[in-house]
Amino acid sequence: MIKNPDVFARWEADWIRRQPVDHRTNLRLVEGLVQEATLLGVWPPRDVREGLKEKIQFALDLNVRRTA
Repeated sequence: MIKNPDVFARWEADWIRRQPVDHRTNLRLVEGLVQEATLLGVWPPRDVREGLKEKIQFALDLNVRRTA
């Protein structure tokens, strides 16, 4: 059992940050995700613009500060 999870989380984040980037592994992961999405029938999307208006509104609500 980890006695101090905050210390461990900081150590883990630092360790991950110090690891060199392996582009080949990252590319294999992305290709695997695309293959899985294709097998599930959710890739490629039927219509790229489907739900775009709602996604833009959601992003604006999250990221834009509006005055009252």
